[in-house]
Amino acid sequence: MLNWFRRLSSRKPDSSPGPNHSNATSAKDQMRTKYGDLYIGKILHYYPKIQVGIVRIEKGYLKVGDTIFIRGKENGFKQGVTSIEYEHRKVKKVGPGFEVGVLVPAPVKEGDDVYLVSG
Repeated sequence: MLNWFRRLSSRKPDSSPGPNHSNATSAKDQMRTKYGDLYIGKILHYYPKIQVGIVRIEKGYLKVGDTIFIRGKENGFKQGVTSIEYEHRKVKKVGPGFEVGVLVPAPVKEGDDVYLVSG
């Protein structure tokens, strides 16, 4: 009757990390690992009334007409870039080091990653 208990107690503890283990990777980290070459920057701020996200371009280029993917902790979405503003002026293309405003139809949060899907 106690054979099942003896078998359980004789097992070695499982060393694989569980879902709440500190080494578990988030969806955002998995995305960065898988699509790191498409990463162009991150969201610095979001203005909900005018639906504009401030994006810091860290690598690559972003231009009007590109398609981007914005990835947060829990969700992500794809959208076309219809407008880019730098210092309250519309621009067509920006590169690394620029902090620009981009129209974003859905709410985003500080720290969300931005990936260039097509350009």
